[in-house]
Amino acid sequence: MGLMDELEKIKGTLKERWVAHYKANRAWIRDQMNYSSQFYATTSDGGTRPSNAFILGCISALEPEFATYIPFFLQLNRDADKLIEILGLDFDVEKLLNPN
Repeated sequence: MGLMDELEKIKGTLKERWVAHYKANRAWIRDQMNYSSQFYATTSDGGTRPSNAFILGCISALEPEFATYIPFFLQLNRDADKLIEILGLDFDVEKLLNPN
């Protein structure tokens, strides 16, 4: 399996795993986002999400294979928010969990 195939496979599960992790840890993640503006970012859909560093740390733990690629990606482009966008994780999880 080539690098791109491997990344697409990993990327395919990232959103669902990130949402599940967020949901399981929702109380303290939301508390941190409310406490410090350094802990969150505005999403392209007008909501908020945890910081890029927090998300990258979580997905590295959830998908250890992916962790080996993060330094490579950040050498190509230091904009970690762009990486979050490319991975399909630049969205407000609360809007997904509470669509009303």
